[in-house]
Amino acid sequence: MNRLRIYALFGDAGRYAGQVSRAESHEIHFSSFSFDDLIQRTGGKGMRVRRRIMDRVLAEMEGFDAVFSDSPDLVLLHYVRRKRGLRPIPWLVNEVDLFRTAGLVRRLVQDHYREDPLPGALGAREVVWFTITPGLEARYRRMGIPRENLFYLPLARSSIRFFLPELVRLQDEASSGPGRSDCPIPPDAILALGSHERDYDCLAAALAGTGLVAEVICDFSLYPDRPCGPLRWHDSLPAPAYVEAIRRASMVILPLRDVGRALGQLSCALPMRLAKAVIATDAPSLAAHLQDGECGLAYPAGDAAGLRDCILRLASDLELRARLGKAAARREKELSEIAEAAIEKILQRLSGGA
Repeated sequence: MNRLRIYALFGDAGRYAGQVSRAESHEIHFSSFSFDDLIQRTGGKGMRVRRRIMDRVLAEMEGFDAVFSDSPDLVLLHYVRRKRGLRPIPWLVNEVDLFRTAGLVRRLVQDHYREDPLPGALGAREVVWFTITPGLEARYRRMGIPRENLFYLPLARSSIRFFLPELVRLQDEASSGPGRSDCPIPPDAILALGSHERDYDCLAAALAGTGLVAEVICDFSLYPDRPCGPLRWHDSLPAPAYVEAIRRASMVILPLRDVGRALGQLSCALPMRLAKAVIATDAPSLAAHLQDGECGLAYPAGDAAGLRDCILRLASDLELRARLGKAAARREKELSEIAEAAIEKILQRLSGGA
C-alpha cells in the first residue's frame, strides 16, 4: 500500500519546518511556513494575509494526499480553495483553543469576502477534526462538526508516533539502550520541562527558601530573561540526553501558564511512560493524564505556594512518588490505546474510507 502523503502546516515555531516524518502507513511533510508566516499581526487584534505566502502554500498542497493544520489555517485556506474552485482535499485539523484564534481569522475572511468561512469548514466531509482536551466533543458537535468527523486524540505514545515516529523511536532507544543509569535517585532530583508558555518565574518562587534546586530543560530562545537562584538551565537536548535527564529525576514539573489553549501533553507523556511522578498546572488538557492525586499532582496556574506544597510533598514521600509513577505509566498506556483506536479511524477517513 502506498504511504499517505500529508502536508503539515504546523512547525512548532519552526522546530520541524522542512522535515519529513515517515511511518509505515503515512509520511508527514512539515511545511516551511507556519501560521505566523501566513498571517501578519498588525497591532491589537488586527491581522492581514500575506498573499504571496498563501498562494505558495496553496500550490504546495496540490502535491499531497491530505493536509494537517490547526484550525486557524483551515478557516482561511479551506475557504480560499473552495472560492478558487480547487479540488476538496482530505484535511486533519488540530483544534486546541475553542476557536479563539480561528475566530480572528474568520472575521478577517468576513471583512474581505463578506462571507462566513466557518460553517463550510465545520461541516465539510473531507475535514477530520481532533481535540487533545477531553470532554469537548459535545461542544464541538453543537458548533456543527459531524460526529463521524470528530475524534478525541490524547497525546500519548501512539499519537506522538503518528506525527513524529522518529522522536518515539529515539526515545525508545534512549530509554532501553546502553549507558542507562541504575544509580539510586535522590528524592530532591527535580526536573522541569517544556518550552512553550511555561511559568518558570512561578517555579523559582515556589522553590525559594526550600533549599531545593530544579534542573530546567527548555528552548533558551523563548526565555531570554531566565530567573536564576533555584533553577539550573539546560538548552534543548538530543533525545538520549533528554530521556536520561527524565530517568534521573525523582519528579517532573510542568509549570504551564493559563493561556486558554491545550498545552503540556507532549512533555507529560514521556515522564509518565517512564513511571515518573509528575506535577503540573491543573490545565484541562492534562486532566485525563494526571488525574490529580491518582497519576500525579496538580496546582492552580501561577500559585507558587500550591506548587511548593506539591514539591515538598513528593520530596518527602518515596512511597507516594512510586505509587504516582506506577499509576502514571498505566494511565499513559491506556491513553495510548485510546489514541491508537482513533488513529486507525482517522487514517481510514483521510484515505477516503467510510
